Amino acid sequence: MGVPPAAVMLAAVMAVVLFATAWNYGPFGDEFYYIDCGRHLAAGYVDHPPLVAFVAFAAGKILGGSYIVLRVIAALAAAASVLLVSRISARLGGGRFAQSLAALAMVAAPGFWAIFSFYSMNALDMVIVSIAILILIDILDDGPNRRWLALGAAVGIGLLNKLTLLPFGFAALAGLLATRHRAKLA
Repeated sequence: MGVPPAAVMLAAVMAVVLFATAWNYGPFGDEFYYIDCGRHLAAGYVDHPPLVAFVAFAAGKILGGSYIVLRVIAALAAAASVLLVSRISARLGGGRFAQSLAALAMVAAPGFWAIFSFYSMNALDMVIVSIAILILIDILDDGPNRRWLALGAAVGIGLLNKLTLLPFGFAALAGLLATRHRAKLA
């Protein structure tokens, strides 16, 4: 079952509006910082893991080192997040209406507009956490054991972006241990 057309439309609208308004305000200070970190790649930085700098580096090499280019990445992350939220709803048993409503709820929330209006670790984090949630749902729905490798990869990539995946991992482990799904850990 695919993503409903309404969710695709909402994702596209969010990305287009974010892209169209990317020039309407000045740069967020961290955007220049991430561009500079991308020019001086390292395995880690004092205040953040390396993925956000690597993405800024890659964007700079491919599209040019501009904060507007980074905002395009954030807008694309917004669209991906809307689609992933719709897909999570489907995996949890929601029909087309529930999937569209989940997408609408995300697009209607001002906090998400703020998160995706500039390039930061948070924009990438939303996508990575959503992917990890989808993989975990698949594991709990008796998906193949190799899905654990995919979950490990998603969590590992997420930890290279932001430490948000640590509480996610602890919560997932606690949830597995506290339910009948503890057998999945074997």
